[in-house]
Amino acid sequence: MSDFARIQRIVEAVDSIETRGSVSALRGLTLLVDALPATVGSLVSVETGRCDARQRVPGQVVGFDAGQSIVMLLGSSAGVRPGDRVLSKQTLPTVGAGDGLLG
Repeated sequence: MSDFARIQRIVEAVDSIETRGSVSALRGLTLLVDALPATVGSLVSVETGRCDARQRVPGQVVGFDAGQSIVMLLGSSAGVRPGDRVLSKQTLPTVGAGDGLLG
């Protein structure tokens, strides 16, 4: 096994860190989120609804304004309200590459 393959296995086995913030405002399909230390491009999920009927709406961090993260929703904004929890796994979307992609 190559050094790269060994290191890749180690990295894949590491759990990512989950960070949390909360919705402060909804503007169109974007949310302003307080206390979410995520990078641009990070995928997030917004927990909406009550404890007995929680739903998760996917989103992506697209920017920052006055210390808040701007999240573009990738699903319906129905049911999203101030105070809803926003979870981020601190990862960026990636696409695997390999010899199969060579022309």
